[in-house]
Amino acid sequence: MRHRIYRIGTLLSLSALVVPVLIYVAGRALVGPYEGPLGLLGLIGHLYSDASLGQVSAWFLLLSPALILLVWYWVAHLGRTRLFHRLRGDDLPQRRESP
Repeated sequence: MRHRIYRIGTLLSLSALVVPVLIYVAGRALVGPYEGPLGLLGLIGHLYSDASLGQVSAWFLLLSPALILLVWYWVAHLGRTRLFHRLRGDDLPQRRESP
């Protein structure tokens, strides 16, 4: 349990640090340079200030890697459950061939 908490904390902190840099690099390549003051630091400041004000879009951007992994984990867990196999038809009795 303790290791899971460390992994989740590491994922959240890395996503909060790496996502703004990736947004800046992708935006610079696709749209052009950031027009705000201080370039990358300005973008990071705006993103974190929006998140501190409670804007959902900023939180979604910062937590998007964690959300992707959470959905991936949920789908993998659903695939291992008996309910999913029943829905696919894997639990249907097999017909025996008569000799």
